[in-house]
Amino acid sequence: MPAPADAPDGIRLTPLESDDDWEQSADVGGSDTPEDRRDARLVFERRRAAAQRGLVESGRARWFGAFDGDRLVANLGIVRLGDLARYQDVVTLESHRRRGIAGALVRAAGEWALEDPAVGRLVIVAEEGGPAIGLYQRAGFAEVARHVAVSRAPA
Repeated sequence: MPAPADAPDGIRLTPLESDDDWEQSADVGGSDTPEDRRDARLVFERRRAAAQRGLVESGRARWFGAFDGDRLVANLGIVRLGDLARYQDVVTLESHRRRGIAGALVRAAGEWALEDPAVGRLVIVAEEGGPAIGLYQRAGFAEVARHVAVSRAPA
C-alpha cells in the first residue's frame, strides 16, 4: 500500500505481514517500559502481537505500521465487528511522536475498514484527557459515549 499524501516525509505506511514486522511491533509496544521490567513486558507484547496476527490472518482485522526506513516507529490495528470497526493499540515511539504519523495511520486503517460495505462506523476508545484525544478529534472523531472502568491493586 503506498503512503498517503499526508504521511510525513520518509515514512512508509504498510500492513504488518512478516515475522520481523510482528517482532518489531512487540518492541514498539514495550518501548516505554523501564529497562528493569523490559524482558517481562516483551513476553507480554509478543503474546499480544501473536493474538493480533491471528485476527489479521482470520481476515477480521489489519495492523498497519509506519516505517522509517526498515524500522517500525508506530503501529495500530483495526478490527471489523459487523457494522463498526474498532481501532486497537495505537502506539508511536517517543522519538517519532507529534509528526503526524499516528494520524496518517488512523486514516489508512479507516480507509481499509470502510472498504467493507457493512462497516458504517469507526470507533476509538481513548482515555479521557489522554494525549491521544487531540489526535482523534483532528481526525474527525467525536465523543458519543463514556466508558468507566474500576480496578483494584492485587493484595
